[in-house]
Amino acid sequence: MTITTKPIETRRRRRLDRDLEEISTQSGDNAGRGGRFRSYGSGPKLCFGPFVRNPSSVYIFRAKTTASTPETPGPRILDAKAMSDPQSAHHGPSTKGPSSAGTASTLHGNEWMQKLARLCGPSATLRNVGTPMAEIESMFDSVFPRNPVETLRDFQSAQPVNAVQLYGSNEDILDAYYIFIHPYYPILPPPDRLPVIHNPAGVDHPDRFKPASPLALAISAMVALVPHKDVKNPARPEHVKIRREVALRFAEAAYAAIAKDYQPLRTPGGFEGSLRDSIGRPPFHSKLPVCLEGVIALSILCFYEYGQQGNLDNTARLANEALEMAFMLGLHESLEENEYALARRRSWWFVYMAASHMATVTGTPAPFDVYDPSFVTPYPKGWRLRVEAQQALYEAGIFAVELDETIRRREDASWIQKRMTELDTQITSLLFECRDTLSASQGPQPNCVESVASSALRSYAEIKLHSARIKLHRYCAFQDVPMFSEQPGLHPISPTNGNIGSSASCVRTLPQRPASIQEFGIQFPFSAHTSSVICVHAAINLVTLLDSLPFPNPTNDVSPTNLPYIFQNYEVPRAMPTLISCAMQAGYTMLTLSCKARPFVTKVPELEAGDFPLAGLRNELEQSLRVVAKFLANHAIAFEAIQGMRDEMMEAIEREFGQV
Repeated sequence: MTITTKPIETRRRRRLDRDLEEISTQSGDNAGRGGRFRSYGSGPKLCFGPFVRNPSSVYIFRAKTTASTPETPGPRILDAKAMSDPQSAHHGPSTKGPSSAGTASTLHGNEWMQKLARLCGPSATLRNVGTPMAEIESMFDSVFPRNPVETLRDFQSAQPVNAVQLYGSNEDILDAYYIFIHPYYPILPPPDRLPVIHNPAGVDHPDRFKPASPLALAISAMVALVPHKDVKNPARPEHVKIRREVALRFAEAAYAAIAKDYQPLRTPGGFEGSLRDSIGRPPFHSKLPVCLEGVIALSILCFYEYGQQGNLDNTARLANEALEMAFMLGLHESLEENEYALARRRSWWFVYMAASHMATVTGTPAPFDVYDPSFVTPYPKGWRLRVEAQQALYEAGIFAVELDETIRRREDASWIQKRMTELDTQITSLLFECRDTLSASQGPQPNCVESVASSALRSYAEIKLHSARIKLHRYCAFQDVPMFSEQPGLHPISPTNGNIGSSASCVRTLPQRPASIQEFGIQFPFSAHTSSVICVHAAINLVTLLDSLPFPNPTNDVSPTNLPYIFQNYEVPRAMPTLISCAMQAGYTMLTLSCKARPFVTKVPELEAGDFPLAGLRNELEQSLRVVAKFLANHAIAFEAIQGMRDEMMEAIEREFGQV
């Protein structure tokens, strides 16, 4: 079913451009590349910015503006002034709006409900792990960062043990990608050599190999966060610190390599010639053009910024820059059939999905038309459902944003019924397709990385769709629950200034929202009971799928079980935090439903025959919530920013179920 997106696009631009007298919607047949992305200012749309030493404010493209040219709304690249302010440069976006003092006492337990609402907010209790500016400046002596292995050698001189996963060749780094990243983010073609072998370098020769490819450096940054198998207690502060610093320096080296690779694009009047020849480096993967390595590296590093640094501003910026770079290289219209066809198609659609995903996570509109008809690159085999699931999740997120804005501004809500019905039909249809595909597919072969990744990709599509149903129905399901500004999408972009710091003042000027949706009196096409049932089924199905996702298999174990692989006394963490927001959505839903059911369980000890066993429901919700906590805990082994999510979820579970 095709969903018309023009009403959504119109409302979206109304929110972004309220200060303009006329709202111009983007034409679907616009042939100009600049028209497909939100303008960041006057001058050329895609221009190359200088490389900077601050890894949290690095950028590849920026727009040129003049002092007399007003800036248009859109994601802001940190400028020199921002870089001189550690608070703005390293502590991420301000995701918490002003508190709703007028509604703080409307219902019993509002403080607890507010805490639950934060679990699915844009930052969702991400810890910000930004490094102070003074420490960063002391780390780097030149544009290119200090060699990561020097940090490791300093640590190992005092403690001779394999502390961080480093590799002795591009081939070993590529194998590490297929073990720790590919099962969850199969952006590269299949491996050239089988079986893939986990072969980290030993403590006796950690500095023999220095990666040059930005993709090798980005992969090294991610896998450096995975504790080495020889480390017995990876949570010890000294082990966490060394992993953090080595990963940071790999990431910085990757940014520098990307800037160097694409420097010819800065040529005045345009670049003519082969970018591949200009780079002049052997390819990292035989089936991947060397000119695409920087695009894929940025796409991977946006998840580094999300899971490790906890900075949503930089996360969204990198995802959008990767997409713009892919667009500039023509990946969106890659119709060639040659040895690089699969790599180009996978690169485009994963970069596209990452940008859409980050827009959903941050609760802001994507800076491009997700249904742009010029995106004609064919899907890789079996990928259509995955892309359409991401699109459905994005549209459900936009629906939630627009619904909140309608309530906040007390505007006409007549559009809600039709749009909600259309989206529910779209999501349900895709879910049926997922089930049909799953029933017709064979189980994954544990020793085949492509088989494991293909199976996980099918699960990912269904997880995204269940998350979309939760986003679509949770307002209707929880009409009596107070509304708080910490919920996703409740932070509108300032109409006159895109700086994050101005969003709070923008919120204060808006009319106070009702204490709950019931007070506003919206007529939904579903009853609260129906939407509650949809939400609980979606959440439990989502959690079941999360629990079935594969673990990294560094030992090449061909056992058919799905148990986590153990290094010393801990699980091997999944090294790509791509589903964290979906897990938090499910957790928020189940905690809220359990909170609503608790009074019936505590006050009515014996239910009449035939009644729904609420005590059994709460028990089921508790077990599923502990699976969510386990899923977050696995990622938190590697990613520091996710530790805050894990802790908040575990605290909420203990508080909710410790009262019965």
